[in-house]
Amino acid sequence: MVPFYSPSLIWIEMSSDLVEKSAGENLFACTRCHGKYPFDQLSHGEQLCKACRKLYPRVQCQYCHLDYHKMKKSDKTKVCRSCYHDYKIYGEPCVCEHCMLRAAFEGTKCNRCRQSESRYGNPVTCDHCLLRCAFVKRDHTREKVDGKTLCLMCTLNYKRTKYLAAAASSKLAADVNDDDEGDTPPVSKKTRLSTNTFTTPLEASLSVTNQVSSIDHTVEMEQLRDQVGNLKKQLSVKEQTILEKEKQMCQLRAEEWEQVKELRHKLQLQQKAHTDLVDSLQGTIRQLQKQLSQQHSSNKATRPAAVAPPSNKDDIFNP
Repeated sequence: MVPFYSPSLIWIEMSSDLVEKSAGENLFACTRCHGKYPFDQLSHGEQLCKACRKLYPRVQCQYCHLDYHKMKKSDKTKVCRSCYHDYKIYGEPCVCEHCMLRAAFEGTKCNRCRQSESRYGNPVTCDHCLLRCAFVKRDHTREKVDGKTLCLMCTLNYKRTKYLAAAASSKLAADVNDDDEGDTPPVSKKTRLSTNTFTTPLEASLSVTNQVSSIDHTVEMEQLRDQVGNLKKQLSVKEQTILEKEKQMCQLRAEEWEQVKELRHKLQLQQKAHTDLVDSLQGTIRQLQKQLSQQHSSNKATRPAAVAPPSNKDDIFNP
């Protein structure tokens, strides 16, 4: 006979299991399946459990260079949730003055360097990339990287290389055991070359060096992009200044043309007034000359005849 379980009994059993699990630590819900898990078992940015993380591809953010799970396949941009939130508030980021990554949205430091500086103090020189972007952390954290003082990118590359070397060595050991037992066909030369990657610490260190050099190239590219962005901003500012100056020149030319037009009009009026004045004065002169000539002619007509002088001196005394 199959036992019957009512929904209430199932809910009571599930709640009792949750109470037993949550007695030791707090449980948090996965953002996809809504299952209850400890906080350490959920992803950092998306809060996904281990089973749900396999359903989404893992990509690297183009700003902070940290891996995150891409929730939407239609999204073509490679920007994590935190950087996307800062991008909407502050706009395009600039290069961080410590880690030299293009992730400084607010000010000249990225969020990780700002938090690490407030938590661990001033940055020190990284043992691999030799940039002043590493922070002296606690001993148990430094033990994960063999006691070295590494920056964020060098730490990620070191852990990734160490993991690949361990996986390659374990796979190589498994292939050797299978070859000894004779259960598997002989492995080709190409496969052995691929599985022998990172088999020695020297190769692993060389791989880390190559990855560090690639980081340097990335940093240089970020610096060049920042310089190009600054030059574009300066160019836009200068173009705006040139446009304003051209506008002022056009205004000055228009004002000059108006002033020249007014001066020409005033000059024409003054020339006309001068011509009228000269004409009036010449008419007055002609009238005065005519009057003067008439007065001379009238004076000649009214003047008496002149008396003839005596011819002899005796005539003067003898009337």
